[in-house]
Amino acid sequence: MKKIAVGVGAAIAIGSLMGAGTASASTEGFLREMDTPFATHAQQLAEGNAICTAFTNGRTQNLTGPASASIITNISNHYASEGRAGAYATKMIITAVRELCPVNYNYLVAAARAYDAQAGE
Repeated sequence: MKKIAVGVGAAIAIGSLMGAGTASASTEGFLREMDTPFATHAQQLAEGNAICTAFTNGRTQNLTGPASASIITNISNHYASEGRAGAYATKMIITAVRELCPVNYNYLVAAARAYDAQAGE
């Protein structure tokens, strides 16, 4: 399958810097940033929590390299199957981790680097 989100590591770095100082690390902050007419708040919160669960599981299982990159691939493929652009998946990942599970931030950065390495970025 074609890679959906290339340069995820760079996008995460930029997204994190743009949110620095303004992020509230809260459910409300997540819903405010991800508000879209394509899903209810409950649906978006469930998606954000699922993303957090995926990264938490990867972190606690000490998955690295291709195994950690596959978390991003799976999320990107899910949104692509729904007809959403790769940019949406990247924003959802960044926002979910920043607002709902910031404990996973360092793991996300490592997974994004592994993802970019596989994509040749």
